Amino acid sequence: MLFRMVTPRRSRSGSITARKAIPRDVRAEYQRLYGPGWEAKLSVPAGTRPAEAKVRISEWTAEVETRIATIRAARKGEGQSLSQRQAFALAGEWYVWYVGGHEENPGTPKYWSDLWDVLVSKLEEHAPEQVLENTWKDLEWTRQPEVRAGIRPVIADEAKTAQFLAGRGGGADERRAGPFPRLRARRVRNPASRASCFW
Repeated sequence: MLFRMVTPRRSRSGSITARKAIPRDVRAEYQRLYGPGWEAKLSVPAGTRPAEAKVRISEWTAEVETRIATIRAARKGEGQSLSQRQAFALAGEWYVWYVGGHEENPGTPKYWSDLWDVLVSKLEEHAPEQVLENTWKDLEWTRQPEVRAGIRPVIADEAKTAQFLAGRGGGADERRAGPFPRLRARRVRNPASRASCFW
């Protein structure tokens, strides 16, 4: 798959315009999700320093190409690989989205306490015998791959990550999403609870 390079053009007014054609195989879905169907267009205002304009254009180009790749990956039933930076940004977007859903009605302390109890219960289902026999004080054992694999679906369910990703018009493959699942697990907790960071 080839991506054509974006060639910025300077207008008479001094603004810079960059255009990128949307490939035919993704046009309808791209238009449904993002608006333009034939081409994506970026205008950088006149007076923008050349170095800043280059950065804006390269970030915009990467975003458009990622959108195209995401649409193609979704069509094939695959996830989209994320860089570490993209994963951190995605985790931040998710956090704002998730917390926003609790702003009007954050629930009672009992709700958050019960949610914590469910998480602890699910953790203990995957705990080694020696942890269950003793009172566990540190959470180092939760870093074991089999424990993480067992608890992540519970956290993802409560965190409504599938709903979040679907609403964004794309999906990140959790196996290749870098720190996003780990960051998500850190954030799904009531800040006032006795919970500490597991992952």
